[in-house]
Amino acid sequence: MTATSSPNRLNCGHADVNPLEPALLASLGLSFPKSYFSGKDMAGLASAISARRGWPMAMLPFCSTVEAEALGADIFLGGNQTGPRSGKLVHASVDEYLALGREFDLGTPRVGALLEAVGILAAEGLPPVVEISGPLGILASFVDLGGIVKAWRKNPETVARALRLVGRRVLGYALALRDAGARMLSYADPVGASGIVGPKFAQFLAESFLGGFLPGLAEALGGLTVHLCPHASATLVSAGLGEFRRVGAPPDLNYPAACLALRGRVKFLGKGCLKNVSLPGRVTEEFKFHDAGKK
Repeated sequence: MTATSSPNRLNCGHADVNPLEPALLASLGLSFPKSYFSGKDMAGLASAISARRGWPMAMLPFCSTVEAEALGADIFLGGNQTGPRSGKLVHASVDEYLALGREFDLGTPRVGALLEAVGILAAEGLPPVVEISGPLGILASFVDLGGIVKAWRKNPETVARALRLVGRRVLGYALALRDAGARMLSYADPVGASGIVGPKFAQFLAESFLGGFLPGLAEALGGLTVHLCPHASATLVSAGLGEFRRVGAPPDLNYPAACLALRGRVKFLGKGCLKNVSLPGRVTEEFKFHDAGKK
């Protein structure tokens, strides 16, 4: 394997993957938000989307608010035209979240339906891949993002503690997904991209959270591979926490198929988007943390 790290190459070119297509939902007899609470509906829609887009796996969930809701955030579920989004912010500050934030509730209806859907898909032979959200996007469902950045400027350690707390609470969810039958997890925290929070905060996010959380997550999951979205990939490389190295993927596969073929052989894959079937599998790369990055 040869090192091929280059932050400038880590771009997401396949961001428009909204599954809320009214015609597709109608053809399946499904509707939101009702289907968010049915494992059977979620599995059926994930399977239909996979066939429609040519994915070799089923991708779940259909929004990025599941973790925040299970932690007590106010979430507006939307309908067939718009997906879930954060409602009223529950906490006024990062300090308040640290003092009052709830534990992760695996018994919430949407989490239960998602775990059921993962089990159904695994039993049917369509590998379920589940995206887990990073801590900044979750925390921003409780505290205004501007307030988080302001708190970071005043007391970085307070924000670091909050991010690590969120990570610890989400870890049990990741393990439940593995036990339900997930074949791979995909990590994404788009709110933490340098273009949104700035390069200094992105560096802080990497050093204070990602360098510890991701290796710990991989260790807890055992042999389950974690895919890193392009934005997370860029953050890790720019922070100097590790590097990407080319791995030997079958040359005739596209990127998502190559990642699926490599699952279990490496801890972290990344750079590309798992949903981008036009990306060739030959660009698939493994991320290796430097020893100094394990905080």
